[in-house]
Amino acid sequence: MNYFKFFNLKTTINIKKKKLKKKYFKLQRKFHPDLFFKKKIKKKIYLKKSKKINFIYNILKNPLKRIKYFLLIKGFDINDKNILKKKKYFFLLKQFKYNEEIILLNFKKKKIFLYKIIILYKKYYKKIYIAIKNKKYKKSLYILYKLIFLKKLIYKLNNILDKNYILKE
Repeated sequence: MNYFKFFNLKTTINIKKKKLKKKYFKLQRKFHPDLFFKKKIKKKIYLKKSKKINFIYNILKNPLKRIKYFLLIKGFDINDKNILKKKKYFFLLKQFKYNEEIILLNFKKKKIFLYKIIILYKKYYKKIYIAIKNKKYKKSLYILYKLIFLKKLIYKLNNILDKNYILKE
């Protein structure tokens, strides 16, 4: 099943959030289990349908999850160990370096480091859209791998610094 088609959307990473939300609420109004509070059999069926709608909506509304799913449709699975073997190794070294820096830096330098990581995240975020537009899916998968790590790193730094910087995607 194609999640984009389930919501009657084009299979693309560029979807309008308002349109997605509108379609989500329309489907929920149609299939919400509370509409069938007297009919237990229908309620169970519609409860499954409602959970499915929520699950798909949560993937499509989140840009990184949507990109991950889009690439999966195109035959590129981020969990495939063979696709990014060499590139993951080099980025893994960078991950160790970033995590080590977090430990070694003082509070003020951690703040500066957070902003550098945010800038890097935004740079890769733009790059992934360009790579997908140019149908460079393997490259997109590698960028996605970096974005997922950087997002986790931003959350980690936010927790350490007690900040609430929210990424606008």
